[in-house]
Order: sequence, then structure tokens, then C-alpha cells
Amino acid sequence: MRVATNNFLASWRRWPLCITLALPLILVAVETLAESADHMGPSAQTHSGYGAEDAALSPAPHEPEPIENNLCSAARYSKNLLITRFPRSETALASAGHLYKVEEQLPQLIGAQLSAHPAIAQVRYLPASFSNIRPIGTPQRAQQVRELARTQNVQLVLSGEIIDMSMARPNDTYTPSLASRARNGLATATHLRRLDTRQREFVFQMTLFDGITGAALQQWHYHNRGVWAPGRPHSVGFGSPRFWRTHYGKQVADTLALASTELAGEISCLPLISDLETDTGPTQVIVRSGTEQQLRTGDTLRLYQVVTRAIPGAYQLHRTHLLDSQIEVQIQEAHATYSFGRLSEELDLRHGRYVALTAELAKQDSLARAH
Repeated sequence: MRVATNNFLASWRRWPLCITLALPLILVAVETLAESADHMGPSAQTHSGYGAEDAALSPAPHEPEPIENNLCSAARYSKNLLITRFPRSETALASAGHLYKVEEQLPQLIGAQLSAHPAIAQVRYLPASFSNIRPIGTPQRAQQVRELARTQNVQLVLSGEIIDMSMARPNDTYTPSLASRARNGLATATHLRRLDTRQREFVFQMTLFDGITGAALQQWHYHNRGVWAPGRPHSVGFGSPRFWRTHYGKQVADTLALASTELAGEISCLPLISDLETDTGPTQVIVRSGTEQQLRTGDTLRLYQVVTRAIPGAYQLHRTHLLDSQIEVQIQEAHATYSFGRLSEELDLRHGRYVALTAELAKQDSLARAH
């Protein structure tokens, strides 16, 4: 009887430990009934309107959509794009795992995928970002964009911001309890990633600007999350092989592929806008675009005058819009970076600035109203 009592007491003392170990498994079993997906996948919101070893491994490039599958008339023309640095809204967001290089590498990863797309002739990078003191939609931001596009000789400018890379429960990755180890271990083994408590957010937005008017053409907002549980998690580095092998890194790669695809689709349907040489004859003109932008002999473009007006009460600030000249230019000879064209009627290009657009009239009129 005495031995039996001791056995009973010994087993009774083990009950709290058993419950502690079993509780996470019970929770997982219950939540499994309500879960059907392995991960949430990237989500996107779109807002439109005219107005070193760490980099040894990168996500697989996204295959561009064939031009013939794109129905917009401007799809065959390629444009030059400048991408700025994507700053973090809070500097502490990338602390976990030392992901500080995200500000420079995120734009470069997007640009690398865009470079394989026929809508892009050239991608350039700027190791600086726009100041939040001059927000989107203000004349100051538009003027910044115009000056930057002109000095860099690009038609479009892409800027962005990294909004969130936080962890809801960082201790579950860095100092996990016994219960969290059991729960997350089972979640990993069963590929039920949503049940893993080591989730990390990935939220960023990007805005595409027209370099002629400085207007914001389109804005995208992306939100995804993934499990952040790399081995030796304190020093991983954004874009490193260890980063891309994590579940979180795979979700980041998926989100960047989506962003690149949507951005390329938007750029595909924008008209090619080219500056003109001003020291040409009354009917002869040199267009600062050529075969690199897919211009061909026989193409017809429409001339628009770039009109700049001072903003009343604002010191050295201007608004810019495009005014239809009703004059067309036909490409007579196309070279790599420039083309020779003939105007439909005489025009003195020394008075004012003109650009040539490759688009149907309706698309041109929509862009001409941007300011």
C-alpha cells in the first residue's frame, strides 16, 4: 500500500508538466479545424490617379508577361526608370536579424526583376530617398521629381517606404518557452504556418511618378507576413542566403514578385515620352529615344508643349502640365538612343519645351491633365 501511494503521488506531481506540454498540442489541434491555408500570401492595395555575401542568393526572377498578351497600345515601347532608396518608417523595424540593408536592397531586387521585362529599357538607382517633409501630392514633391527625372534622363521615378517589419512575439524566436517550442515545433512539422507564433510583418508601399509633370501616377500598398525562425537569428542580414531560406524570406520574395509584376503592367500601358533636341530645323526633329525604347521607322508620335506656371504665393514653386500642339512627328530613322523625325508642320522648338508621346489621343489627353 505504501509503494502504491508513493507511485500515485509521484505521478500526480508529474501532471502539471504533462498539462504544460500537452496544452500547445491541444490548441494546435483545435485551431487546425479552422485553418485550411499554409500561409496568407501577399496582399496588395492600389491607389491610382494622375497628378557582398549577404547578396549571394536572391529570389527567383519573375517571368515577364509577353507583350502580345498586353492589350494596351503602348505596350511595345520601353521606358527608363529611376528607383530611389526605400527608407524605413521606424529605424528599429529591421533590428531583429540585422536586416538594415533592406532600404537599399529592396529597390534593387524590384529593379532586377523589372530589367527582364520588355516595358523597361533601363533601370537606374538613387542611394537617397525623398523627404517626408515634402509629401506626395504637394508642389514641392512634384518639383523634386521633375528635377530628378531631368538630371537622370528618365521618364519615370519610383519611390517607396518600408512601413512594418515588426514581430508580434519576438521572445518566441529569441528566448522561447517550453510551451512555445512545443507549439511552434508542431506547426513547423505539419506546415501549419499560421499557427506559428514567430510571425513577422512585411509591409511596404511604393509610388510611381511621371518625370515630366511630377505627378503621382499610381501607388501600391503590400502586406504579408511569415515565420521568422532562422538558425542563429541575431545576425542574418537582408538578402543573405540564410534570409531567403526562411519562411519569412520566401514570403518577402513572393511579395516582391507581385509588386514587380503589377509595376511592370502599369508601366507597359504608359505612353513613351521623349524629349526633343531644340536646335533642329522647322520640320526636322531629333527625338531622344530610339531602338532601345522600341521606336521604329514609321512610328507616329504626338507633340505636347510642357507648360510651367508659377504657383501664386509660393516662392520658386511651379506647376507643370502638357498642352497638345496638334502636331505629329513621324520617325524617319531610328538609332539606339535617338531618332530622326519629320514634323507634320513647321514649329520653332526654340521657344518652349516640347515632348513627343507614343499613345492614342485619349491616353495623351489624360496625361496632359496631370499637374
